[in-house]
Amino acid sequence: MPNKQLYSVTRPTRAHPRGAFLRAYRIELDGIPHRSLRGNTRTDRRAATTERALARQSGKDHGTYLIASQGVLGPLEAFEIRYTVWHDRTTIDLDNLMFGFKPFCDGLEESGLLASDSVRHLRQLSIAWGGRVKRGESRALVEITETEPSYPQPTHLNHLLWGNVW
Repeated sequence: MPNKQLYSVTRPTRAHPRGAFLRAYRIELDGIPHRSLRGNTRTDRRAATTERALARQSGKDHGTYLIASQGVLGPLEAFEIRYTVWHDRTTIDLDNLMFGFKPFCDGLEESGLLASDSVRHLRQLSIAWGGRVKRGESRALVEITETEPSYPQPTHLNHLLWGNVW
């Protein structure tokens, strides 16, 4: 069971011919990824398996909760993910922190909320600084927004580059 209340927002789009709704979800987390999961860590990857498993299970729990509470019938096929982070230190590196969210995203995929985190489905991934909070506190907001599925059309150059791959 997720540890924070979740908010779901549904917004209409004009781009869809039948006036369908695109889904948008917000997940509030009580903290940021563990230090051993972040980029440039000196922790051996085998020693971080517990933290990785906990982050993955958290993503799976949050995804399962959203599916059950919102009546999600199928995974998001095209989407964007934006992380907003609040922390007590301003010296934290956001680019290193992005690595720490990978197990959480894998858990969302495992729950069935997301089709895949490959570039075919995940159109944009970003992280933003939310601000400074009290000492010893940190939190994160995960915003998942469905986008219109659009598949790139093959061009002559793409055919030359990738068409003859064996």
